Amino acid sequence: MAVIHTAKYAVHSQAVETSGFYGDRRGWRHDLRGHIENLTAYVHNHLADAQPEMEHYLEQMKKTTERLDFADKTGHPITDIILHQIRSQAKRQGCEFTASFHYPADAPYDIYDISVILNNGLKNALEACGKVSPPASMEVRSYSKGNLFFIEIENDFSGELNWDKEGGLPCTTKDDKRHHGIGLSNIVRCAEKYQGSMEIEVTQKENRQRPSLGAE
Repeated sequence: MAVIHTAKYAVHSQAVETSGFYGDRRGWRHDLRGHIENLTAYVHNHLADAQPEMEHYLEQMKKTTERLDFADKTGHPITDIILHQIRSQAKRQGCEFTASFHYPADAPYDIYDISVILNNGLKNALEACGKVSPPASMEVRSYSKGNLFFIEIENDFSGELNWDKEGGLPCTTKDDKRHHGIGLSNIVRCAEKYQGSMEIEVTQKENRQRPSLGAE
Protein backbone atom coordinates (compact mmCIF):
# COMPACT_ATOMS: atom_id res chain seq x y z
CA MET A 1 0.00 0.00 0.00
CA ALA A 2 2.90 2.34 0.79
CA VAL A 3 4.34 1.76 -2.69
CA ILE A 4 0.99 2.52 -4.35
CA HIS A 5 0.57 5.65 -2.23
CA THR A 6 4.07 6.83 -3.18
CA ALA A 7 3.38 6.15 -6.86
CA LYS A 8 0.10 8.08 -6.72
CA TYR A 9 1.83 11.01 -5.00
CA ALA A 10 4.51 11.01 -7.72
CA VAL A 11 1.88 11.05 -10.46
CA HIS A 12 -0.02 13.90 -8.78
CA SER A 13 3.22 15.90 -8.42
CA GLN A 14 4.03 15.27 -12.07
CA ALA A 15 0.52 16.33 -13.05
CA VAL A 16 0.91 19.66 -11.23
CA GLU A 17 4.33 20.30 -12.78
CA THR A 18 3.15 19.24 -16.23
CA SER A 19 0.06 21.44 -16.00
CA GLY A 20 2.29 24.45 -15.36
CA PHE A 21 4.58 23.52 -18.24
CA TYR A 22 1.54 22.85 -20.43
CA GLY A 23 0.20 26.33 -19.67
CA ASP A 24 3.60 27.86 -20.41
CA ARG A 25 3.73 26.07 -23.77
CA ARG A 26 0.32 27.43 -24.73
CA GLY A 27 1.49 30.91 -23.77
CA TRP A 28 4.63 30.53 -25.87
CA ARG A 29 2.65 29.30 -28.86
CA HIS A 30 0.21 32.20 -28.57
CA ASP A 31 3.04 34.75 -28.41
CA LEU A 32 4.99 33.13 -31.24
CA ARG A 33 1.95 33.05 -33.50
CA GLY A 34 1.31 36.70 -32.77
CA HIS A 35 4.91 37.61 -33.64
CA ILE A 36 4.79 35.58 -36.86
CA GLU A 37 1.55 37.28 -37.94
CA ASN A 38 3.09 40.70 -37.27
CA LEU A 39 6.23 39.80 -39.22
CA THR A 40 4.16 38.47 -42.12
CA ALA A 41 2.15 41.69 -42.29
CA TYR A 42 5.36 43.77 -42.15
CA VAL A 43 6.93 41.76 -45.01
CA HIS A 44 3.85 42.18 -47.19
CA ASN A 45 3.71 45.93 -46.56
CA HIS A 46 7.38 46.95 -46.51
CA LEU A 47 9.64 44.24 -47.95
CA ALA A 48 8.12 43.37 -51.31
CA ASP A 49 11.52 42.54 -52.87
CA ALA A 50 12.36 40.00 -50.17
CA GLN A 51 8.83 38.64 -49.87
CA PRO A 52 9.34 35.14 -51.43
CA GLU A 53 12.39 34.38 -49.29
CA MET A 54 10.84 35.80 -46.11
CA GLU A 55 7.57 33.97 -46.66
CA HIS A 56 9.45 30.68 -46.83
CA TYR A 57 11.27 31.55 -43.59
CA LEU A 58 8.04 32.51 -41.83
CA GLU A 59 6.34 29.34 -43.04
CA GLN A 60 9.12 27.30 -41.43
CA MET A 61 8.61 29.26 -38.22
CA LYS A 62 4.90 28.39 -38.30
CA LYS A 63 5.70 24.70 -38.68
CA THR A 64 8.12 24.87 -35.76
CA THR A 65 5.44 26.50 -33.63
CA GLU A 66 2.95 23.79 -34.56
CA ARG A 67 5.39 21.13 -33.39
CA LEU A 68 5.21 22.64 -29.91
CA ASP A 69 1.58 21.56 -29.81
CA PHE A 70 0.13 18.12 -29.09
CA ALA A 71 -2.12 16.61 -31.73
CA ASP A 72 -4.46 15.33 -29.03
CA LYS A 73 -6.16 17.82 -26.72
CA THR A 74 -7.84 15.59 -24.16
CA GLY A 75 -8.54 18.14 -21.45
CA HIS A 76 -5.66 17.09 -19.20
CA PRO A 77 -1.88 17.38 -19.78
CA ILE A 78 -1.10 13.89 -18.49
CA THR A 79 -3.49 12.16 -20.89
CA ASP A 80 -2.28 14.51 -23.66
CA ILE A 81 1.25 13.23 -23.06
CA ILE A 82 0.20 9.57 -22.96
CA LEU A 83 -1.58 9.86 -26.32
CA HIS A 84 1.33 11.86 -27.76
CA GLN A 85 3.81 9.14 -26.76
CA ILE A 86 1.63 6.32 -28.08
CA ARG A 87 1.00 8.22 -31.33
CA SER A 88 4.75 8.71 -31.82
CA GLN A 89 5.47 5.03 -31.16
CA ALA A 90 2.64 3.94 -33.46
CA LYS A 91 4.00 6.15 -36.25
CA ARG A 92 7.49 4.65 -35.90
CA GLN A 93 5.93 1.20 -35.92
CA GLY A 94 3.84 1.93 -39.02
CA CYS A 95 0.59 1.49 -37.11
CA GLU A 96 -2.44 3.71 -37.73
CA PHE A 97 -3.64 5.26 -34.46
CA THR A 98 -7.00 6.98 -34.07
CA ALA A 99 -7.98 8.74 -30.85
CA SER A 100 -11.22 10.30 -29.70
CA PHE A 101 -10.54 10.60 -25.98
CA HIS A 102 -11.45 13.35 -23.54
CA TYR A 103 -10.66 13.42 -19.84
CA PRO A 104 -13.83 14.00 -17.78
CA ALA A 105 -12.60 16.97 -15.78
CA ASP A 106 -15.77 17.33 -13.69
CA ALA A 107 -16.10 13.62 -12.92
CA PRO A 108 -14.79 12.07 -9.66
CA TYR A 109 -12.03 10.08 -11.34
CA ASP A 110 -8.42 10.28 -10.18
CA ILE A 111 -6.04 11.13 -13.03
CA TYR A 112 -3.76 8.37 -11.71
CA ASP A 113 -6.45 5.74 -12.34
CA ILE A 114 -7.38 7.11 -15.77
CA SER A 115 -3.69 7.15 -16.71
CA VAL A 116 -3.20 3.53 -15.61
CA ILE A 117 -6.17 2.38 -17.72
CA LEU A 118 -5.16 4.44 -20.75
CA ASN A 119 -1.43 3.72 -20.65
CA ASN A 120 -1.68 -0.03 -20.02
CA GLY A 121 -4.48 -0.54 -22.52
CA LEU A 122 -2.74 1.39 -25.30
CA LYS A 123 0.65 -0.25 -24.71
CA ASN A 124 -0.96 -3.69 -24.94
CA ALA A 125 -2.72 -2.63 -28.15
CA LEU A 126 0.49 -1.26 -29.66
CA GLU A 127 2.38 -4.44 -28.80
CA ALA A 128 -0.33 -6.57 -30.43
CA CYS A 129 -0.27 -4.42 -33.58
CA GLY A 130 3.49 -4.95 -33.80
CA LYS A 131 2.89 -8.67 -34.34
CA VAL A 132 0.46 -8.12 -37.23
CA SER A 133 1.47 -7.75 -40.86
CA PRO A 134 0.87 -4.14 -41.97
CA PRO A 135 -1.28 -2.23 -42.23
CA ALA A 136 -2.24 -2.54 -38.56
CA SER A 137 -4.51 -0.13 -36.74
CA MET A 138 -5.64 0.71 -33.22
CA GLU A 139 -8.18 3.11 -31.76
CA VAL A 140 -9.10 4.63 -28.41
CA ARG A 141 -12.31 6.47 -27.66
CA SER A 142 -14.18 7.63 -24.59
CA TYR A 143 -17.75 8.67 -23.92
CA SER A 144 -20.15 9.24 -21.05
CA LYS A 145 -23.60 7.84 -20.38
CA GLY A 146 -25.23 9.45 -17.39
CA ASN A 147 -22.80 9.07 -14.49
CA LEU A 148 -20.78 6.38 -16.29
CA PHE A 149 -17.53 7.03 -18.16
CA PHE A 150 -16.39 4.52 -20.78
CA ILE A 151 -12.94 3.97 -22.31
CA GLU A 152 -12.75 1.64 -25.32
CA ILE A 153 -9.58 0.46 -27.03
CA GLU A 154 -9.56 -1.62 -30.22
CA ASN A 155 -6.57 -3.06 -32.03
CA ASP A 156 -5.63 -5.59 -34.68
CA PHE A 157 -4.35 -8.89 -33.34
CA SER A 158 -2.84 -12.05 -34.78
CA GLY A 159 -3.34 -15.43 -33.13
CA GLU A 160 -5.58 -16.55 -30.31
CA LEU A 161 -6.12 -15.38 -26.74
CA ASN A 162 -5.52 -17.90 -23.97
CA TRP A 163 -7.62 -17.17 -20.92
CA ASP A 164 -6.71 -17.53 -17.27
CA LYS A 165 -9.65 -19.46 -15.84
CA GLU A 166 -9.14 -18.09 -12.33
CA GLY A 167 -8.62 -14.43 -13.15
CA GLY A 168 -10.81 -14.35 -16.24
CA LEU A 169 -8.17 -12.38 -18.18
CA PRO A 170 -6.01 -13.26 -21.19
CA CYS A 171 -2.68 -14.87 -20.26
CA THR A 172 0.53 -13.06 -21.15
CA THR A 173 2.46 -14.49 -24.08
CA LYS A 174 5.82 -13.47 -22.60
CA ASP A 175 8.11 -16.05 -20.98
CA ASP A 176 8.63 -13.96 -17.84
CA LYS A 177 5.08 -14.28 -16.55
CA ARG A 178 6.05 -13.04 -13.09
CA HIS A 179 6.81 -9.52 -14.33
CA HIS A 180 4.39 -9.37 -17.26
CA GLY A 181 0.65 -9.66 -17.62
CA ILE A 182 -0.13 -7.31 -14.73
CA GLY A 183 -1.26 -4.44 -16.99
CA LEU A 184 -4.77 -5.82 -17.46
CA SER A 185 -5.02 -6.61 -13.74
CA ASN A 186 -4.16 -2.99 -12.98
CA ILE A 187 -6.88 -1.81 -15.38
CA VAL A 188 -9.42 -4.01 -13.58
CA ARG A 189 -8.25 -2.73 -10.20
CA CYS A 190 -8.66 0.92 -11.24
CA ALA A 191 -12.08 0.33 -12.83
CA GLU A 192 -13.38 -1.51 -9.77
CA LYS A 193 -12.47 1.44 -7.54
CA TYR A 194 -15.44 3.21 -9.13
CA GLN A 195 -17.73 0.15 -9.19
CA GLY A 196 -16.75 -0.35 -12.82
CA SER A 197 -15.45 -3.32 -14.76
CA MET A 198 -13.39 -4.34 -17.77
CA GLU A 199 -14.61 -6.42 -20.69
CA ILE A 200 -12.67 -7.91 -23.60
CA GLU A 201 -14.44 -8.90 -26.79
CA VAL A 202 -12.83 -10.44 -29.88
CA THR A 203 -14.34 -9.85 -33.32
CA GLN A 204 -13.24 -10.84 -36.80
CA LYS A 205 -11.89 -8.17 -39.14
CA GLU A 206 -10.55 -9.03 -42.58
CA ASN A 207 -8.93 -12.34 -41.60
CA ARG A 208 -7.53 -11.02 -38.33
CA GLN A 209 -8.75 -10.80 -34.78
CA ARG A 210 -9.68 -7.45 -33.29
CA PRO A 211 -9.89 -7.41 -29.48
CA SER A 212 -11.93 -4.62 -27.94
CA LEU A 213 -11.13 -3.62 -24.37
CA GLY A 214 -13.75 -1.62 -22.54
CA ALA A 215 -13.38 -0.12 -19.07
CA GLU A 216 -16.20 1.62 -17.25
